[in-house]
Amino acid sequence: LSNQRKLNELQAFRSHMEHLSQALAGSSDIPTLVTQVVNTIASELGASASSLYLIDTSTGKLVIQAATGYQAPLVQAHATYEMGEGTTGWVAQHGSLVRANSREELHHLPAWRGKQNPKQGGREPTSFLGLPLKVTDRFTHQERVIGVLKVEDISPSETHPEIGFTDQDQVLVSVMASVIAVVVYNTQSVTTQFEGFRENLATLSRVLASGHETRLLVSNVVTTLANVIGVEASSLYLIDETTGKLVIRAATGYQTNLVKTQATYNPGEGVTGWIASTGRAFRSNSIAELHNHPAWRGKQNLNQAGREPNSFLGLPLMVVEQTTGRERVIGVLKLEDIRPSSNHPEPYFTEQDEILVGMMANIIALSINTANVKQGV
Repeated sequence: LSNQRKLNELQAFRSHMEHLSQALAGSSDIPTLVTQVVNTIASELGASASSLYLIDTSTGKLVIQAATGYQAPLVQAHATYEMGEGTTGWVAQHGSLVRANSREELHHLPAWRGKQNPKQGGREPTSFLGLPLKVTDRFTHQERVIGVLKVEDISPSETHPEIGFTDQDQVLVSVMASVIAVVVYNTQSVTTQFEGFRENLATLSRVLASGHETRLLVSNVVTTLANVIGVEASSLYLIDETTGKLVIRAATGYQTNLVKTQATYNPGEGVTGWIASTGRAFRSNSIAELHNHPAWRGKQNLNQAGREPNSFLGLPLMVVEQTTGRERVIGVLKLEDIRPSSNHPEPYFTEQDEILVGMMANIIALSINTANVKQGV
Protein backbone atom coordinates (compact mmCIF):
# COMPACT_ATOMS: atom_id res chain seq x y z
CA LEU A 1 0.00 0.00 0.00
CA SER A 2 2.85 2.32 0.91
CA ASN A 3 4.62 1.64 -2.40
CA GLN A 4 1.39 2.20 -4.34
CA ARG A 5 0.86 5.54 -2.62
CA LYS A 6 4.39 6.61 -3.45
CA LEU A 7 3.78 5.64 -7.07
CA ASN A 8 0.54 7.62 -7.11
CA GLU A 9 2.29 10.63 -5.60
CA LEU A 10 5.06 10.43 -8.20
CA GLN A 11 2.56 10.25 -11.04
CA ALA A 12 0.62 13.19 -9.58
CA PHE A 13 3.87 15.14 -9.21
CA ARG A 14 4.71 14.59 -12.86
CA SER A 15 1.24 15.60 -13.91
CA HIS A 16 1.38 18.79 -11.83
CA MET A 17 4.77 19.77 -13.28
CA GLU A 18 3.57 19.06 -16.82
CA HIS A 19 0.60 21.37 -16.35
CA LEU A 20 2.82 24.05 -14.83
CA SER A 21 5.19 23.78 -17.80
CA GLN A 22 2.27 24.30 -20.14
CA ALA A 23 1.26 27.39 -18.17
CA LEU A 24 4.79 28.78 -18.36
CA ALA A 25 5.25 28.08 -22.06
CA GLY A 26 4.52 30.80 -24.55
CA SER A 27 4.00 33.63 -22.06
CA SER A 28 5.90 36.63 -23.37
CA ASP A 29 4.88 39.16 -20.69
CA ILE A 30 4.87 39.16 -16.90
CA PRO A 31 1.10 39.80 -16.33
CA THR A 32 0.07 36.86 -18.54
CA LEU A 33 2.76 34.62 -17.10
CA VAL A 34 1.97 35.17 -13.41
CA THR A 35 -1.78 34.97 -13.98
CA GLN A 36 -1.40 31.57 -15.64
CA VAL A 37 0.91 30.45 -12.84
CA VAL A 38 -1.41 31.23 -9.92
CA ASN A 39 -4.42 29.76 -11.74
CA THR A 40 -2.54 26.56 -12.51
CA ILE A 41 -1.17 26.12 -8.98
CA ALA A 42 -4.55 26.72 -7.34
CA SER A 43 -6.17 24.24 -9.72
CA GLU A 44 -3.48 21.57 -9.42
CA LEU A 45 -3.37 21.67 -5.60
CA GLY A 46 -7.09 22.19 -5.07
CA ALA A 47 -6.46 25.42 -3.17
CA SER A 48 -9.08 28.08 -2.52
CA ALA A 49 -6.65 30.92 -3.17
CA SER A 50 -3.19 31.64 -4.47
CA SER A 51 -1.21 34.81 -5.09
CA LEU A 52 2.13 35.96 -6.40
CA TYR A 53 4.06 39.04 -5.31
CA LEU A 54 7.16 40.49 -6.97
CA ILE A 55 9.65 42.96 -5.52
CA ASP A 56 9.50 46.40 -7.12
CA THR A 57 13.18 47.28 -7.54
CA SER A 58 12.44 51.02 -7.48
CA THR A 59 10.61 50.97 -4.11
CA GLY A 60 11.80 47.73 -2.56
CA LYS A 61 8.19 46.76 -1.83
CA LEU A 62 6.45 43.49 -2.54
CA VAL A 63 3.64 44.22 -5.00
CA ILE A 64 0.90 41.73 -5.85
CA GLN A 65 0.89 40.69 -9.51
CA ALA A 66 -1.82 38.03 -9.70
CA ALA A 67 -4.22 36.16 -7.42
CA THR A 68 -7.07 33.66 -7.45
CA GLY A 69 -10.05 32.90 -5.22
CA TYR A 70 -10.76 35.17 -2.30
CA GLN A 71 -7.38 36.87 -2.81
CA ALA A 72 -8.36 38.15 -6.26
CA PRO A 73 -9.61 41.54 -4.91
CA LEU A 74 -6.06 42.22 -3.65
CA VAL A 75 -4.91 42.75 -7.24
CA GLN A 76 -7.41 45.59 -7.76
CA ALA A 77 -6.46 46.94 -4.33
CA HIS A 78 -2.78 46.94 -5.37
CA ALA A 79 -1.78 45.09 -2.21
CA THR A 80 1.80 45.65 -1.08
CA TYR A 81 4.12 44.66 1.76
CA GLU A 82 7.29 46.24 3.01
CA MET A 83 10.20 43.87 3.34
CA GLY A 84 9.77 42.08 6.68
CA GLU A 85 6.15 43.24 7.03
CA GLY A 86 3.72 40.47 7.87
CA THR A 87 4.28 36.84 7.03
CA THR A 88 4.61 37.65 3.32
CA GLY A 89 7.29 40.27 3.95
CA TRP A 90 9.05 37.89 6.36
CA VAL A 91 9.23 35.16 3.70
CA ALA A 92 10.80 37.65 1.27
CA GLN A 93 13.22 39.11 3.78
CA HIS A 94 14.46 35.80 5.16
CA GLY A 95 14.17 33.78 1.97
CA SER A 96 12.52 31.02 3.98
CA LEU A 97 9.38 28.96 3.54
CA VAL A 98 6.42 29.23 5.94
CA ARG A 99 3.76 26.57 6.44
CA ALA A 100 0.79 26.70 8.80
CA ASN A 101 -2.10 24.25 8.97
CA SER A 102 -4.42 26.19 11.27
CA ARG A 103 -5.30 29.81 11.96
CA GLU A 104 -3.81 29.50 15.42
CA GLU A 105 -0.55 28.30 13.94
CA LEU A 106 -0.61 31.15 11.43
CA HIS A 107 -1.31 33.75 14.14
CA HIS A 108 1.61 32.47 16.22
CA LEU A 109 4.08 33.27 13.46
CA PRO A 110 6.21 36.17 14.77
CA ALA A 111 5.59 38.43 11.75
CA TRP A 112 1.84 37.75 11.33
CA ARG A 113 -0.28 40.87 10.95
CA GLY A 114 -3.34 39.93 8.90
CA LYS A 115 -2.78 43.15 6.98
CA GLN A 116 -4.78 42.19 3.89
CA ASN A 117 -7.68 40.40 5.62
CA PRO A 118 -10.18 43.30 5.33
CA LYS A 119 -9.43 43.61 1.61
CA GLN A 120 -10.27 39.94 1.01
CA GLY A 121 -13.60 40.02 2.78
CA GLY A 122 -12.10 39.29 6.18
CA ARG A 123 -11.25 35.80 4.99
CA GLU A 124 -8.37 34.02 6.71
CA PRO A 125 -6.86 30.73 5.60
CA THR A 126 -7.04 27.59 7.69
CA SER A 127 -3.96 26.31 5.87
CA PHE A 128 -1.14 28.43 4.45
CA LEU A 129 2.00 27.85 2.40
CA GLY A 130 4.29 30.77 1.51
CA LEU A 131 7.51 30.39 -0.46
CA PRO A 132 10.22 32.79 -1.60
CA LEU A 133 10.93 33.03 -5.32
CA LYS A 134 14.73 32.77 -5.53
CA VAL A 135 17.08 33.22 -8.47
CA THR A 136 20.80 33.57 -9.09
CA ASP A 137 21.39 37.20 -9.99
CA ARG A 138 23.05 37.49 -13.41
CA PHE A 139 25.01 40.56 -12.25
CA THR A 140 26.33 39.44 -8.84
CA HIS A 141 25.96 35.66 -9.29
CA GLN A 142 24.49 35.63 -5.79
CA GLU A 143 21.14 34.15 -4.78
CA ARG A 144 18.39 36.69 -4.19
CA VAL A 145 14.64 36.79 -3.65
CA ILE A 146 12.51 38.38 -6.38
CA GLY A 147 9.07 37.66 -4.91
CA VAL A 148 6.76 35.44 -2.89
CA LEU A 149 4.30 32.72 -3.90
CA LYS A 150 1.40 31.95 -1.55
CA VAL A 151 -1.12 29.10 -1.61
CA GLU A 152 -3.99 28.98 0.88
CA ASP A 153 -6.76 26.63 2.04
CA ILE A 154 -6.05 23.34 0.36
CA SER A 155 -9.24 21.32 0.07
CA PRO A 156 -9.35 17.62 1.06
CA SER A 157 -10.03 15.25 -1.83
CA GLU A 158 -9.88 11.57 -2.71
CA THR A 159 -6.23 11.89 -3.69
CA HIS A 160 -5.43 14.37 -0.89
CA PRO A 161 -7.46 13.48 2.21
CA GLU A 162 -5.38 15.71 4.50
CA ILE A 163 -6.93 19.03 5.55
CA GLY A 164 -3.63 20.92 5.56
CA PHE A 165 -0.48 21.07 3.45
CA THR A 166 1.66 17.94 3.67
CA ASP A 167 5.41 17.47 3.31
CA GLN A 168 4.74 16.24 -0.23
CA ASP A 169 2.80 19.42 -1.00
CA GLN A 170 5.69 21.46 0.33
CA VAL A 171 8.19 19.63 -1.90
CA LEU A 172 5.94 19.99 -4.94
CA VAL A 173 5.28 23.71 -4.49
CA SER A 174 8.97 24.33 -3.68
CA VAL A 175 9.96 22.78 -7.01
CA MET A 176 7.25 24.80 -8.75
CA ALA A 177 8.47 27.99 -7.06
CA SER A 178 12.03 27.37 -8.25
CA VAL A 179 10.90 26.92 -11.85
CA ILE A 180 8.54 29.90 -11.67
CA ALA A 181 11.25 32.15 -10.23
CA VAL A 182 13.69 31.38 -13.06
CA VAL A 183 11.07 31.87 -15.79
CA VAL A 184 9.78 35.14 -14.28
CA TYR A 185 13.32 36.47 -13.81
CA ASN A 186 14.32 35.59 -17.37
CA THR A 187 11.12 37.16 -18.69
CA GLN A 188 11.89 40.35 -16.75
CA SER A 189 15.43 40.37 -18.15
CA VAL A 190 14.21 39.82 -21.71
CA THR A 191 11.66 42.62 -21.32
CA THR A 192 14.40 45.00 -20.17
CA GLN A 193 16.65 43.89 -23.01
CA PHE A 194 13.88 44.33 -25.58
CA GLU A 195 13.33 47.89 -24.33
CA GLY A 196 17.00 48.56 -25.00
CA PHE A 197 16.64 46.80 -28.34
CA ARG A 198 13.82 49.13 -29.36
CA GLU A 199 15.98 52.14 -28.56
CA ASN A 200 18.94 50.67 -30.44
CA LEU A 201 16.74 49.77 -33.38
CA ALA A 202 15.46 53.33 -33.53
CA THR A 203 19.05 54.57 -33.68
CA LEU A 204 19.91 52.06 -36.39
CA SER A 205 16.76 52.90 -38.35
CA ARG A 206 17.80 56.55 -38.52
CA VAL A 207 21.11 55.48 -40.03
CA LEU A 208 19.42 53.16 -42.54
CA ALA A 209 16.95 55.84 -43.54
CA SER A 210 19.71 58.28 -44.39
CA GLY A 211 19.56 57.45 -48.11
CA HIS A 212 23.35 57.25 -48.42
CA GLU A 213 25.12 55.17 -51.04
CA THR A 214 26.12 51.62 -50.07
CA ARG A 215 29.72 52.48 -49.13
CA LEU A 216 28.75 55.17 -46.65
CA LEU A 217 25.69 53.20 -45.47
CA VAL A 218 27.70 50.14 -44.38
CA SER A 219 30.29 52.34 -42.70
CA ASN A 220 27.58 54.06 -40.65
CA VAL A 221 25.93 50.70 -39.87
CA VAL A 222 29.01 49.05 -38.34
CA THR A 223 29.86 52.19 -36.36
CA THR A 224 26.31 52.45 -35.01
CA LEU A 225 26.14 48.74 -34.14
CA ALA A 226 29.48 48.86 -32.33
CA ASN A 227 28.18 51.74 -30.21
CA VAL A 228 24.68 50.47 -29.42
CA ILE A 229 25.72 46.86 -28.76
CA GLY A 230 28.92 47.87 -26.97
CA VAL A 231 31.64 45.89 -28.74
CA GLU A 232 35.37 46.40 -29.28
CA ALA A 233 35.18 45.65 -33.00
CA SER A 234 32.69 45.12 -35.81
CA SER A 235 32.93 44.43 -39.51
CA LEU A 236 30.71 43.91 -42.51
CA TYR A 237 31.55 41.85 -45.59
CA LEU A 238 29.56 41.78 -48.83
CA ILE A 239 29.73 39.19 -51.62
CA ASP A 240 31.29 40.49 -54.82
CA GLU A 241 28.96 39.17 -57.54
CA THR A 242 31.74 39.05 -60.13
CA THR A 243 34.29 37.06 -58.09
CA GLY A 244 32.01 35.36 -55.55
CA LYS A 245 34.36 36.44 -52.78
CA LEU A 246 33.42 38.06 -49.48
CA VAL A 247 34.99 41.53 -49.45
CA ILE A 248 35.20 43.70 -46.35
CA ARG A 249 33.32 46.98 -46.76
CA ALA A 250 33.52 48.57 -43.32
CA ALA A 251 34.94 47.92 -39.86
CA THR A 252 35.50 49.47 -36.43
CA GLY A 253 37.99 48.99 -33.60
CA TYR A 254 40.94 46.65 -34.08
CA GLN A 255 39.40 45.38 -37.36
CA THR A 256 39.67 48.82 -39.04
CA ASN A 257 42.98 47.92 -40.62
CA LEU A 258 41.28 45.10 -42.55
CA VAL A 259 39.55 47.70 -44.72
CA LYS A 260 42.93 49.13 -45.70
CA THR A 261 44.27 45.67 -46.56
CA GLN A 262 41.03 44.88 -48.43
CA ALA A 263 40.43 41.63 -46.54
CA THR A 264 38.59 38.91 -48.45
CA TYR A 265 37.35 35.36 -47.91
CA ASN A 266 36.47 32.69 -50.44
CA PRO A 267 33.12 30.93 -49.91
CA GLY A 268 33.56 28.46 -47.05
CA GLU A 269 36.97 29.85 -46.11
CA GLY A 270 37.38 30.46 -42.39
CA VAL A 271 34.49 31.06 -40.01
CA THR A 272 33.41 34.10 -42.04
CA GLY A 273 33.25 32.11 -45.28
CA TRP A 274 31.47 29.28 -43.47
CA ILE A 275 28.74 31.67 -42.27
CA ALA A 276 28.25 32.92 -45.83
CA SER A 277 28.20 29.42 -47.34
CA THR A 278 25.86 27.85 -44.79
CA GLY A 279 23.67 30.88 -44.06
CA ARG A 280 24.03 30.07 -40.35
CA ALA A 281 25.04 32.27 -37.43
CA PHE A 282 27.96 31.38 -35.20
CA ARG A 283 28.61 32.46 -31.62
CA SER A 284 31.62 31.67 -29.45
CA ASN A 285 32.35 32.75 -25.89
CA SER A 286 36.08 32.10 -25.79
CA ILE A 287 39.10 31.96 -28.07
CA ALA A 288 39.26 28.21 -27.53
CA GLU A 289 35.64 27.81 -28.64
CA LEU A 290 36.36 29.88 -31.75
CA HIS A 291 39.41 27.75 -32.58
CA ASN A 292 37.32 24.59 -32.23
CA HIS A 293 35.10 25.62 -35.13
CA PRO A 294 35.94 23.26 -38.03
CA ALA A 295 36.33 26.15 -40.48
CA TRP A 296 38.53 28.36 -38.28
CA ARG A 297 41.74 29.58 -39.88
CA GLY A 298 42.61 32.86 -38.18
CA LYS A 299 43.33 34.19 -41.66
CA GLN A 300 43.06 37.88 -40.79
CA ASN A 301 44.67 37.80 -37.33
CA LEU A 302 48.01 39.21 -38.48
CA ASN A 303 46.25 42.07 -40.28
CA GLN A 304 44.51 43.11 -37.06
CA ALA A 305 47.67 43.26 -34.94
CA GLY A 306 47.35 39.58 -34.00
CA ARG A 307 44.22 40.36 -32.01
CA GLU A 308 41.69 37.56 -31.48
CA PRO A 309 38.25 37.98 -29.91
CA ASN A 310 37.31 36.49 -26.55
CA SER A 311 33.68 36.67 -27.68
CA PHE A 312 32.42 36.47 -31.23
CA LEU A 313 29.08 36.77 -33.02
CA GLY A 314 28.84 36.34 -36.77
CA LEU A 315 25.58 36.44 -38.73
CA PRO A 316 24.70 36.05 -42.41
CA LEU A 317 23.05 38.98 -44.16
CA MET A 318 20.17 37.40 -46.04
CA VAL A 319 17.56 38.70 -48.45
CA VAL A 320 14.66 37.10 -50.30
CA GLU A 321 14.82 37.10 -54.07
CA GLN A 322 11.63 38.66 -55.44
CA THR A 323 11.65 36.50 -58.58
CA THR A 324 12.21 33.09 -56.94
CA GLY A 325 11.11 33.73 -53.34
CA ARG A 326 14.32 32.08 -52.15
CA GLU A 327 16.69 33.39 -49.52
CA ARG A 328 20.25 34.18 -50.45
CA VAL A 329 23.25 35.47 -48.51
CA ILE A 330 24.64 38.84 -49.58
CA GLY A 331 27.20 39.24 -46.83
CA VAL A 332 28.33 38.65 -43.25
CA LEU A 333 28.12 40.84 -40.16
CA LYS A 334 30.61 40.25 -37.35
CA LEU A 335 30.72 41.62 -33.81
CA GLU A 336 33.63 40.91 -31.46
CA ASP A 337 34.46 41.34 -27.77
CA ILE A 338 31.28 42.66 -26.16
CA ARG A 339 31.93 44.92 -23.18
CA PRO A 340 30.13 44.08 -19.89
CA SER A 341 27.79 46.84 -18.72
CA SER A 342 25.10 47.52 -16.13
CA ASN A 343 22.49 46.10 -18.53
CA HIS A 344 24.68 43.30 -19.88
CA PRO A 345 26.99 41.89 -17.16
CA GLU A 346 28.11 38.93 -19.25
CA PRO A 347 31.50 39.39 -21.01
CA TYR A 348 30.17 37.30 -23.89
CA PHE A 349 27.29 37.21 -26.36
CA THR A 350 24.16 35.54 -25.02
CA GLU A 351 21.47 33.65 -26.93
CA GLN A 352 19.28 36.72 -26.53
CA ASP A 353 22.00 38.89 -28.11
CA GLU A 354 22.04 36.57 -31.11
CA ILE A 355 18.26 36.87 -31.51
CA LEU A 356 18.23 40.65 -31.21
CA VAL A 357 21.25 41.27 -33.44
CA GLY A 358 19.78 38.76 -35.88
CA MET A 359 16.70 40.97 -36.17
CA MET A 360 18.94 43.95 -36.84
CA ALA A 361 20.91 41.97 -39.43
CA ASN A 362 17.71 41.22 -41.36
CA ILE A 363 16.89 44.93 -41.56
CA ILE A 364 20.48 45.82 -42.48
CA ALA A 365 20.53 43.22 -45.27
CA LEU A 366 17.29 44.54 -46.74
CA SER A 367 18.52 48.14 -46.64
CA ILE A 368 21.88 47.30 -48.24
CA ASN A 369 20.23 45.22 -50.97
CA THR A 370 17.77 48.03 -51.69
CA ALA A 371 20.62 50.55 -51.89
CA ASN A 372 22.54 48.25 -54.27
CA VAL A 373 19.51 47.86 -56.53
CA LYS A 374 18.99 51.61 -56.70
CA GLN A 375 22.63 52.13 -57.61
CA GLY A 376 22.59 49.30 -60.16
CA VAL A 377 25.25 47.37 -58.28
